[in-house]
Amino acid sequence: VMEGTLDGKGSAQAEKLALLLRNTPLDLIVSSKSPCSLLTAHRVAHWHPNARRAYHWLLHEVDIGELDGMPLANRTQKIWEDVQVDWAKGYSATAFPNGESMLSASKRLNGALVDTGFSGLSKWPGTHILVVGHELTNQIILSGYLNKTIKLIPYPQMNGCVTVFDFSLAAESRLVQPTLTSHLKAPLPPIVTDHHRFACIDAEEREKLRAEGKPGSHLEVWILFAERRKRGEITPEEFQKMEDFLVSSSMNVEGDAGDEEGKMSVVMSEGI
Repeated sequence: VMEGTLDGKGSAQAEKLALLLRNTPLDLIVSSKSPCSLLTAHRVAHWHPNARRAYHWLLHEVDIGELDGMPLANRTQKIWEDVQVDWAKGYSATAFPNGESMLSASKRLNGALVDTGFSGLSKWPGTHILVVGHELTNQIILSGYLNKTIKLIPYPQMNGCVTVFDFSLAAESRLVQPTLTSHLKAPLPPIVTDHHRFACIDAEEREKLRAEGKPGSHLEVWILFAERRKRGEITPEEFQKMEDFLVSSSMNVEGDAGDEEGKMSVVMSEGI
């Protein structure tokens, strides 16, 4: 992930996930408002034009408080490790400094799952629901479902993996497929979505800009492609596709998400 969006590697993982699920019936595709989660959900939605798309504010990654925004190398490693150790021991009330504990994150995520329809009580009914989450939040959900501490969960979470639950109000719910990752090891087919193709181009151009001491923003990439279009190096159609990608990658999700209430909102994903 690069600055909260998908880089070339993350985009390839999203592409493989989308290809894995392209023939799976989906009624509702939900993600957090994080760009990487949102764009991954958009990639899956490319193959499911009739599925409803929504985001949920409560599906965001665990709030690590004062550690948020710090480069990994500069984070107080001991604090990070101490919290992880406590959670692994079952001390779920241990929190990151001015951040969340596993207990508070679990309550938040359970509320999100109720809203998305996993309990059957949602105003967003659906039989087949995809929720695009985050590594640590997925671990917390599994921990609660399996009634185990994070350390004892036998199913590690990673980018692009799939875990399938069968939830039922009338019968016992069950874990159908834990941590499916075989699709991530397969090569991508020659034909990929424009979204993935341009994600790789964007990541490469941004790395070049950073090597030159520039910020490497989406706007700088747009300017580069605008200049190439003027010089006739790329067609207007190709420029328009790249522009559509850059807009989708840097967008702010609009809607009545109701941050205080944590409700879901519909996301428009045309052109993705």
